[in-house]
Amino acid sequence: MTPWTDLGGGVLVRQSRVFWMNSALLLDREHAVLVDPGVLPSELDDLAAAVRAAAPRAVTLVFTHAHWDHVLGRPWWPGAATVGHGELAAELRREAGAILEAARRHAGPGEHPLHLDSGRPRQPLTAFTANEARFSMLRRSRPEESERLGALAQHDVDERRLVYEQMAEIAHEPEDQDDTERTAVEEGS
Repeated sequence: MTPWTDLGGGVLVRQSRVFWMNSALLLDREHAVLVDPGVLPSELDDLAAAVRAAAPRAVTLVFTHAHWDHVLGRPWWPGAATVGHGELAAELRREAGAILEAARRHAGPGEHPLHLDSGRPRQPLTAFTANEARFSMLRRSRPEESERLGALAQHDVDERRLVYEQMAEIAHEPEDQDDTERTAVEEGS
């Protein structure tokens, strides 16, 4: 893992040791924002430690797109708000197998590419949104639309959790030396 680059003002950037992929961390005691948290469990543990040290009241994850190296960090912050483009969930469902396979190839010895450290949500998403002003405005002004969007969002939450659970259940077996050498030869390394 590469060291953090401190851009000042609580903004840190770090490149993964696996790819030319950057994670950004915006730290503040009120709110931490992580952009594309990834890639390896050890790197995600490092990000989690930095967030814990700042002790923010809220955490938000921003996923710029659904490539595997940008999305594996979600289970490290199960209570975090998530921001992504409108088709992110659909892309994640379509790409779940490729995401897991890529993560498995790059996990270090003894590292599982994905683990869930929290249980299923104890309440529906609507219990959370009921206490948020940004959602209550829609609920008051357009209750039918609010209910429809709430059902779609709950479906997305349930589907996403299912994908993560399935990915976390797959056992990771490190390649033996012969497989690693054969893969390197086949890839022209």
